[in-house]
Amino acid sequence: MKGDKLGSDWKMRKSIFVVTPSVVIKKDGNALIFELKGKRERLPIGVVEHLFLFVGIEITTKALRFLLSNGRYVFYLNSFGKLVDLSVLKLLTSNNGLRALQ
Repeated sequence: MKGDKLGSDWKMRKSIFVVTPSVVIKKDGNALIFELKGKRERLPIGVVEHLFLFVGIEITTKALRFLLSNGRYVFYLNSFGKLVDLSVLKLLTSNNGLRALQ
């Protein structure tokens, strides 16, 4: 990961950029686990504002659902940093808008 070292000094949410290919992101309790070549770093969900993933990063379905259900967006970027996709949880509580259009 790029940026500050992880640890207890994180006081507020930050955007997390994962730029190293082959990193695997998993969910563990109320935290995300970042794995690379047998090394693991744990990051509590409370410090994640949004997650930016460059090419070659893997994220498990559980981790993705965990982020989205906690109101965090996941941005997918190409190797030049251009946005190619975005994961956002959309909850449709009613179809009133659709009915109005009909």
